[in-house]
Amino acid sequence: MPIRGLRGTGLIALLTSSCWAAPVAHASEAMLIGGTGGALGTLAHLLTAYRSLHPDSELELLETSLGTGGGIRALTDGRLAIALAARDLTESERASGIRVHPFARTPLVFVTQPAVEEKGLTIRTLSEIYRGLRTTWSDDSHCRPVMRPSTDSDTMVIRTLDPELARSVDIAVRRSDLLVPLTSQENLDTIARIPGAFGYAPYAQLSSENRDLPILAFEGEEPIRDGRANRAYALWTDFSLVTRPAPPPEVSRFVDFVYSGRGRAIIQSEGNLALPAPASAP
Repeated sequence: MPIRGLRGTGLIALLTSSCWAAPVAHASEAMLIGGTGGALGTLAHLLTAYRSLHPDSELELLETSLGTGGGIRALTDGRLAIALAARDLTESERASGIRVHPFARTPLVFVTQPAVEEKGLTIRTLSEIYRGLRTTWSDDSHCRPVMRPSTDSDTMVIRTLDPELARSVDIAVRRSDLLVPLTSQENLDTIARIPGAFGYAPYAQLSSENRDLPILAFEGEEPIRDGRANRAYALWTDFSLVTRPAPPPEVSRFVDFVYSGRGRAIIQSEGNLALPAPASAP
């Protein structure tokens, strides 16, 4: 199921608003799932399989990214039943007692257009590109990096890898000549559209959304080998389901399904590592 549209734009504006008067009481809105865009495709497949077992389920997936922070805010204000997170939660986010259920670990990959002949990147070459010191690929064709916002979870993963690379990323996100798409889906759309472009995204997003973009090796390691995540690869993103302290029974059933054999098989079929259920999982 492609996750590319902007369905429910008015609802998205409501969900991300900071001016809500009170949590909603409508069951249809209380059963929404939303958050980080990189996990939407995987959740769409998990939810489809879950509904085959529970056809009367009221759970629905928002097809537009709210981001991790937007998803957590919507959850704590009663607008979502489950938030999708791609980073560790802050102390203030955890203060309400919400429960975190990590369920998938996916490589964070660098992708380009099919016309780009480059096969891999290193920390050094990536730093040079981000600083504007290198503006072409090795075949002298134009190289145009596409960034994500500085607070985006994927950007934060790259920054933690190496101090020099972190400084280069900070320079890149402030450059006026680079594009910085706001959502995960816009990010891949932009890379696919601009000649010479490359950027970064969770492998789970590419796999679950059937995105046909070449993946670059990083520091000599391919993120995927023989259809499976390569554990020697350097960059990873963890996806989590986040629920309120006492979730509705329907939410608990879905969380259990995600950790079941069938749920784990779906997660792993998309090139991810399926994580075990935490001790606190319902």
